[in-house]
Amino acid sequence: MMQDRIGALFPVAAAAALLAALAAVSTHSANTCAGYALGRGERTTDALLRRRRGALERIERLRSPERLFAAAQQLNLRDPESLDILRAEDVLLARRYRDTHDGAFAEAGR
Repeated sequence: MMQDRIGALFPVAAAAALLAALAAVSTHSANTCAGYALGRGERTTDALLRRRRGALERIERLRSPERLFAAAQQLNLRDPESLDILRAEDVLLARRYRDTHDGAFAEAGR
């Protein structure tokens, strides 16, 4: 009688062990795949951050007071305020630059 119970439990135990092994393999595969996706996402994020930083630096160079004054001189503008694209802080920077650079802008346009 005991032999029959052990014989009946063996297939159930073997199926449970096989199921546990398959679950472990599946979990390991999912974790590995998620790790690769996370690494790919980090690389993409780093690349986008580098591009953004470069674009912001380029924008700052384009907005520099020196560049604005050069553009104003080429267009024979009298005051930086006559450029519609300037923001208030750009105008303040331009005035500060004009005041500190021996009136070079004032001689060229006024």
